[in-house]
Amino acid sequence: MLSGSLGAETAGKVQVTTEQQQGQTVSLKVGEKWVLEIRNPGSGGYSQVTPVYDQAILRLAATEKLPRETTPKPLMGDFGKLRFSWEALKAGETEVLIRISRPWEKDVAPLEFTKNRVVVTE
Repeated sequence: MLSGSLGAETAGKVQVTTEQQQGQTVSLKVGEKWVLEIRNPGSGGYSQVTPVYDQAILRLAATEKLPRETTPKPLMGDFGKLRFSWEALKAGETEVLIRISRPWEKDVAPLEFTKNRVVVTE
């Protein structure tokens, strides 16, 4: 789980949402930052596909793959986490949908992995 400061590059208010908070509404003000941290679905052969959201309301500032936890003992099938960092650009409302797919399943639509509603106010 992500805790503490994210560093000087994320000055200002930063709100963190984890996979356990899937489906919840995130409330931000213009200029605030939001971090979504979820498990990496790589153990099932899945890859994350481009997030779906309103780009006029949010800007995806960064996407990171975090390594798996190594203490006290690495867990089998733990592929680490995915961290998405967003910035609220203007007032409005959007759903942020993270989808996953398997590269070899050409005729299968991506699956919904996590979804949150984001409300941005002035």
